[in-house]
Amino acid sequence: MLAGTPYADAAGTIFNPPHWRTQGGASWEHDQLTVSTFANYIGGTTDNRLTPAVEVGSFLSVDFTTQWRSSAKSGPLRGVEVIASMANVFNERPAPTRTTSSSDPSFDTTNYPANGRTISITLRKAW
Repeated sequence: MLAGTPYADAAGTIFNPPHWRTQGGASWEHDQLTVSTFANYIGGTTDNRLTPAVEVGSFLSVDFTTQWRSSAKSGPLRGVEVIASMANVFNERPAPTRTTSSSDPSFDTTNYPANGRTISITLRKAW
């Protein structure tokens, strides 16, 4: 900050970092199976681009991953892993924002994800 310039706290306003962002999770492992879940929280912001300023809601998503590893010491299953993941399990969407243009996205693209539920399956083989 330069001396004599006004101070503006941008944190917590739209298109700037929210005051809160956190991720937490847990994993369980038994033999060849691992199951993990994570929750991702992004705090709300204030849309101050127009008067009056309005609050933009927070965002919470939950992700699951399951991984199976073959215990085969030889044969075609040796070194095989299967990973199934689902991100944003409940298909949460970011809170809408006000916009003055039909070409502008209707959410804070800096802080909140654009993709909904995503499912992936990975098959991996070590040689």
